[in-house]
Amino acid sequence: MDGAYSPRRIGGKLKKSEQALMPYIISGTNSVGALSLKRDSAAAAIKKARELAADGFRDVEITDPEGQVRDHAEFAKLNASTKT
Repeated sequence: MDGAYSPRRIGGKLKKSEQALMPYIISGTNSVGALSLKRDSAAAAIKKARELAADGFRDVEITDPEGQVRDHAEFAKLNASTKT
């Protein structure tokens, strides 16, 4: 996405200390423009991403503290599978 915040690092993943400080970034676009929001937990990020999608936002994605970008449905599925 153009203009969206992404905590990616060139050459590898973030250090553990950086991961702890990095929030989840939820981004999407609508007819007005792009939006990026921060949440401190995966559950809160999934909830907000679902709200944005329900409100008509397109290309809703979640960037996790490691810099991995996934669409909100894929992220929710992945997060649910790690809790079992």
